[in-house]
Amino acid sequence: MQPKNSIRRKPAFPDGMLIVLGVIILCVIVTWFIPSGQYDRILDASGRQIVDPNSFHYIESEKISLLRIPHFIVEGTIAQAEMIFFLLTIGGCYEIVMHTGVLQAIIARMAKWKVRDMAFILVFTLVFAVIAAPAGGVVSFIGFAPIFVMIARAMGYDALVGVSLVLLGGAVGAAAGPITPFTTGVAQGIAELPLYSGLSYRIICMLVLWIVTALFIARYAKKVRLDPSKSYVYDLEQVQKNQEVEKHYDTDLSAQQIAILVIFILGLCLIIYGSLRLNWGNRVHMQIYLCMSVILAIVGKFNPNETVRVFVRGAKGMLAAALVLGLSRSISMILDEALVLDTVIYGCAAILNGLPTLLRGPAMLIANTVVNVFIISGSGQAAAVMPVFIPVADLVGLTRQTAVLAFNFGDGFCNYVLPTSTALMGIISAVNIPYDRWMKFMWKLFLIWLAVGSVMLMIAQAIHLGPM
Repeated sequence: MQPKNSIRRKPAFPDGMLIVLGVIILCVIVTWFIPSGQYDRILDASGRQIVDPNSFHYIESEKISLLRIPHFIVEGTIAQAEMIFFLLTIGGCYEIVMHTGVLQAIIARMAKWKVRDMAFILVFTLVFAVIAAPAGGVVSFIGFAPIFVMIARAMGYDALVGVSLVLLGGAVGAAAGPITPFTTGVAQGIAELPLYSGLSYRIICMLVLWIVTALFIARYAKKVRLDPSKSYVYDLEQVQKNQEVEKHYDTDLSAQQIAILVIFILGLCLIIYGSLRLNWGNRVHMQIYLCMSVILAIVGKFNPNETVRVFVRGAKGMLAAALVLGLSRSISMILDEALVLDTVIYGCAAILNGLPTLLRGPAMLIANTVVNVFIISGSGQAAAVMPVFIPVADLVGLTRQTAVLAFNFGDGFCNYVLPTSTALMGIISAVNIPYDRWMKFMWKLFLIWLAVGSVMLMIAQAIHLGPM
């Protein structure tokens, strides 16, 4: 019998790292049942390696043993070394800024502002959508997430609202991809469409998704503001409040803090400008964060030991997110070695052939969503699926522009629910939101996105969105 004084505890939801480990094991097992197949790769006119859509063939391959999982984890972590160091650098720099107290002072002042929920959320989701539209991703927004979580808390919301402004605002711009070179540009090039053609309709799609997303966040934000216990992270928010109960921040900024704030804002603006205009990648961003850390420490009058101690403390805070990224990379390595990715693409194309015309756009969206589970990289997915899906689109009467849009949505929406997504796991880990809490908030919006995207694709097909 169970002792009277014992308390039956609800089993804890697995940590994000355990979820990814489970996915790794599942992927190995799945490869035992999916036959290996392959398309031949050829070079297109621009020198890009793409698949030959008429060359699929089944091949013999050795099944992957579960005993090889440690090998793939190590290799995946090594392959993600750049991204891992990127996260550690952001964490260190952000901690130095926090140590100066400047952000806390600003946010304490913002807490006194009286703003409307809808206006606040509309503005910031649009800002991040516009920034992400040409960049095509939100990984570079990781440094903004902790800041907006603090702002949201100060204004009576919770961490989910704060991180959603950054993550989901950026998601809208990335998914519509009006002028994204790494997804829309690559896909349209393979489809032999003029670069960034169909721009006006993509902008309409982005605005529709922005309004839907902002309304969803605002509805949740209002509910949390009126009753904090309705928050999906209520217990975590209470822990946060208990940790900060003794802290009081002066809302008056000193000249030194103003200088620190200006340097920090200029650094972030430089990163955004470089990403949009100068094609800067994570390596350049890391250099900027490192330089900012040193300059901010000097202006803040930290001694060398204090600087290192604070930087390392911030880097430690990003360690869990960094390890998840390493684990997630091993999944694509397993699927690549098992040679099952092309089989999945071939199967999706075969299903599309048998569907009614009106449903082919939404079906292609679902097919791209399925493929995105296996291929996280947007440009990599475009190179793999578009040479196959474009002939299918021609065959079933779907315009090529609609097929590219279906690829955009399939690549874009899925990245914000997958535990293997670099952007998602990096950002929610940076603000200590467990994956299960995120999914409690996010699963409904994901389904809404799929529904809205399907309608937009049916409209695109109805108006014969072109050219071609």
